[in-house]
Amino acid sequence: MNNKIFLLLTTIVILSISTSSIAQTSDINKDKKNIALNATVSTDSTLNKDTLPENAVDGITQDITKYWCSEKKRDHWFTVDFKKKSKFNAIKLYFPGDKKITEYVSKGYRLEYWDEANNKWRRIIVEDENTKIERNYSFPAITSTKIQIVFTEGPEDKMIRLSEIEVYGELLPE
Repeated sequence: MNNKIFLLLTTIVILSISTSSIAQTSDINKDKKNIALNATVSTDSTLNKDTLPENAVDGITQDITKYWCSEKKRDHWFTVDFKKKSKFNAIKLYFPGDKKITEYVSKGYRLEYWDEANNKWRRIIVEDENTKIERNYSFPAITSTKIQIVFTEGPEDKMIRLSEIEVYGELLPE
C-alpha cells in the first residue's frame, strides 16, 4: 500500500473515532433539560451592570465577554432557584477564557443543594484544584428547589467569574 493511501485511511479512521466520541459526550444529557436556563439567580455581589448574574443562566457558553463577575473580596456564592421541586443529576460549569487563557478560572468551590426538610445546604461536590474553563459533574439524582456554588478560591484578583451554569434534570409536577 502506498504511503498516501495509508495516511488517508488512517486519517479517516481517526476522524471516525473522534466524531463518535464527540457524539457520545454530547448525548450524555440528551434526555434531560437544562433547568437552570433563565432561572432566578442571586449572588453575594455583582461588579457592574455588564456582569449581572443573569448572564450565567442565559444559555450562552462561548462568549468570553458575557459572564457574571463578583466584586473584589473573598467568599462568594451564586444561587440558582428553580422556584419548584426539581430532580437533577448533572451540573456543567463554564468559566470565561479558552484553552490558553485560564486566568479567570475558579480553582476552589462547593456545589450544594438546598435540603428543604432540614432547612440547610448540603454538599454535592467539593472542587479544590480546578484548572479548566469547562467542568462537568455527574452524581446520583437529587431533588431540590435550588442549588448554590460557594467559591472558596478564585483567580488572583479575587473576582469570581462564571460564564454559565447548566443543571440537567426536570422540574417536577406540583
